[in-house]
Amino acid sequence: MLVASDNGQRSWFVIGDQARDFYLRDEWAVHRYTCAHEMLQKGTTQLRAADVPAGAWFRDFDPNGKEVITEDSMRARDSRFVLTLLWVHDAI
Repeated sequence: MLVASDNGQRSWFVIGDQARDFYLRDEWAVHRYTCAHEMLQKGTTQLRAADVPAGAWFRDFDPNGKEVITEDSMRARDSRFVLTLLWVHDAI
């Protein structure tokens, strides 16, 4: 799944065939447990392949739960636009 956010708000997303059974959270704000949020807070441009709680991105999962997905985010330099690639693990 590819998710675009601007200024901490989800703008658009594209879902691949393997993630079609997963739904993004109803909230448009990027959750504080995501790499995308951390990048905006710290002003960094790239955080690579970090495990984050599945519930930080997906509905029907607990943001404080043990299920994790892999997030790879990149922020455009001098911008608050972030592209995020999400990988769903077979375990969830």
